[in-house]
Amino acid sequence: MSLLLLHMTRVLAGVVLVHAAPLAISLDAHIASAAVRQLYDLGEDTTLCWVTNETTGLRDREDCQGAYMEFTYDWPKSMYSNEIYMVTFKMHVPLARNFLADIPHANLHSCLRNNIFCTPFVANTPTLATHAPALKGTLDHNGNAYFENENKLAANQYTIIAHGRWYDTAGLKHDMARAHIVDVESPPPDMLAEYILYSLLGVLGAAALVGAALFARHLVKKYRAAIVAAQELERKNKARVHEAVEQVQTALYPFCVCRFSDFMTFGELKSHEYCRDNGYLKMLDTWDMALDFSASNPTLFISHQWLGLRYPDPNSMHYPLIVKAAQMICDKFGVSPSKLYVWVDYLSMPQLCKASLSHAISSLCVYTALCKYFLICTPSTTHADKKCPCNSETYLRRGWCRFEQWARLTTGGINNMFVFRNEEIESLSNKEFEPWVQESINVFDGEFNEESQMNELVSLVLGLWGYALLDLAKTDVKPLKLAVEQKRARVFPKKHFGALVDVLEAEISNKASTFHVSGRSAGFEKSARRLSGVHKDQVALAAAAFTATPNSADALGPMEA
Repeated sequence: MSLLLLHMTRVLAGVVLVHAAPLAISLDAHIASAAVRQLYDLGEDTTLCWVTNETTGLRDREDCQGAYMEFTYDWPKSMYSNEIYMVTFKMHVPLARNFLADIPHANLHSCLRNNIFCTPFVANTPTLATHAPALKGTLDHNGNAYFENENKLAANQYTIIAHGRWYDTAGLKHDMARAHIVDVESPPPDMLAEYILYSLLGVLGAAALVGAALFARHLVKKYRAAIVAAQELERKNKARVHEAVEQVQTALYPFCVCRFSDFMTFGELKSHEYCRDNGYLKMLDTWDMALDFSASNPTLFISHQWLGLRYPDPNSMHYPLIVKAAQMICDKFGVSPSKLYVWVDYLSMPQLCKASLSHAISSLCVYTALCKYFLICTPSTTHADKKCPCNSETYLRRGWCRFEQWARLTTGGINNMFVFRNEEIESLSNKEFEPWVQESINVFDGEFNEESQMNELVSLVLGLWGYALLDLAKTDVKPLKLAVEQKRARVFPKKHFGALVDVLEAEISNKASTFHVSGRSAGFEKSARRLSGVHKDQVALAAAAFTATPNSADALGPMEA
């Protein structure tokens, strides 16, 4: 009972402290949320949120509506005075809150646990609270931001809060805080220094002894710091592999396709913005909408090499051949051009808004899984700007073209994948394409215009590999796994992946580790079943393509694309 009274007193004290500021706060709101504030004050998994209208000067508590602060730090059992602890914490704001990405302020506040209810508005005063250096950051496309703040305290009892501030598009300021209770103790005697002192006392002089002790203490601190750094890196890597698998299950931009009978009338490749503004695009905003649509309407994913640096087909070399190849798909499977829908990067992904384009690129794996047919268009022609040949070999060397094939192979297998060359469409499951398939999985051996583009693909390739290992698509990925293992260093170069692939596979093997599997995974399974209508001999040839000799494609030497 006395403990409860103590916390209620601290809660009411917190109300008084906040009201002492020049901004007004509703007293009824604080009383109504006393229970939540008490959990917060006890260091439970509770985030408190405030909203401020800087025009009127009014501040009040608000419902967090899914926003939260979270300590990602592995708190030690004992904390000692004057030791530096690098405390990590996470800030999350749901996309629905219409936030501005820039975070102007985030840091730790350490309040003395006497009669102070610790909020972001308690002043940086020695007798009340200590503020760590303020940080700035940026919310990513999932609404997450990560921070690391130095914390160094004197011996006492503290409430440490992680504080984050963000603004919405209406100009309102939002503050969030999450509390943790710690006791900071005076440091125990340095046992290692004492051992060295007693061992060397009779041999070395007092000066040498002090030097040895200081050096030993330095080594101990360095060792402890190395352990903490290794643990933090492990935590970040685990978080990243889980986020990567979740990312490939999420469509961040609508699935946009164009009716082939309309596409045939364009005369050239039209941009996404042109097709959208003139009503040619079917834009499916949710996974369920896209899955229902693709289940009843055959869709064709077109993969091709750009023939210009800024425009994919400056001289209209690809457009008529894409039309011809798509018509062959219609003839082969008895599909009317008015029933077939095509996905082409230039018309299906935004070209002007770079943020939307980035979201669409992150959703490529979803798009390839939704399309029933996958067509690679590789006619022999010349690059408009580089004046170099462009053909099936240069297509296969392009990093983005390899990634599109990797995304399809991991989510839908090799079924219904075709290559258009020499005026014919050929199945990628044919035995002659074994070297092609072997080479296509080496995404990071491919050619990119900029090194930064490879970094953009790391999480997607990692997530797709995790998706295949988890068997979420319910397709036969054993041949793919075998092919990857045979040339693992090329598929996942250490320069870009570091230890991430090992961490991913260890997490999948760890029964205690649970990966987030959204409801979309069932949709992937349905897509996989819908895409798998091929003969048994084709499946056997596909398996042979994946298990071919690792160096069978090495004859394809480097060439400027």
